[in-house]
Amino acid sequence: MAYYSIYGVTIWSDVPFRSPLVTAVPPYDLRITEAYGTLALDGAQVLTIVPDEYRNDLNIEAAYRLGSDDLLLFPGGDQVLLRADQVTYHHTGPEGAREDYVDARLLGTVFAWWLLRQERIPLHAGAVVLDGEAVLFLAERGTGKSSMLASLLAGGVPLLCDDFVAVYLSVDGEPLAASAYPQMRLWPQTIEQFIGSADEYPSVFDEGTKRRVPVGGAWGRFLAGLYPVTRIYLLQRGTANEGEIEVRRCTGHEAFMSLLSALLMSANFPASDLQRVWPDLQQLAERVPIYELTYPTGWQWMPQLHRVITEPPRVAE
Repeated sequence: MAYYSIYGVTIWSDVPFRSPLVTAVPPYDLRITEAYGTLALDGAQVLTIVPDEYRNDLNIEAAYRLGSDDLLLFPGGDQVLLRADQVTYHHTGPEGAREDYVDARLLGTVFAWWLLRQERIPLHAGAVVLDGEAVLFLAERGTGKSSMLASLLAGGVPLLCDDFVAVYLSVDGEPLAASAYPQMRLWPQTIEQFIGSADEYPSVFDEGTKRRVPVGGAWGRFLAGLYPVTRIYLLQRGTANEGEIEVRRCTGHEAFMSLLSALLMSANFPASDLQRVWPDLQQLAERVPIYELTYPTGWQWMPQLHRVITEPPRVAE
């Protein structure tokens, strides 16, 4: 067993995580373990069934409630049982355990689900630290968020989170973003643009294209801890390689809906469970300015985009 710190939580685990986690000291908030053989669903309450078009190897197929516990069902039959202080990953059998899937599922969908149960806000987003403050980036998959983050890191900006951000509200209502782990998942072309040869880095998934790139040491900086959230950008990448970079302040309704979308992208939560964080999500939308950031496609725009993000926002009328 080893102790780690991630998303503002100290975990105690024997799982052989592929992602590099920040070590911690006891006591722990959450224990994460593995087991073999699946659990029966007799008497379970169905929380959600995910439509086929939204399923993939990392997302759940369904979720159930067993008393005070939740049970997540993944493609292939693997299950994850969530309790208040323990998460157990149940393999369908001793053979063929996919450590790459286990790592990504536990540190993504499963942790998001557990954080929501603890009335914290899990967002599908990336984050960096500027002048001691967290700046978050919301985006749908395929919009270039990771490439933009890699550009910032190449320019000396520290990473807080690559793909998933946990947001807390302090006792006085101040939003705080918790760090994830010192790694980015990048496409080979992004690695070659900002770092070097992609062949030096292992694949995120055994048959996948994206690579796992450590942050800190040879490339980039990573900061662990909690940082006040002062800006959130909603990324919109244009289809053309020309045009202007535009920054527009989102209205209250737009801000809330963009946060809700990022919350739902972190996991397929049932609507009934969203009430756990609904007031905090509204408070986050009210206290932190959210900007729609639209930029053209192409590496040549990254330096200018970098300057726009690191300077105070110049909002279009």
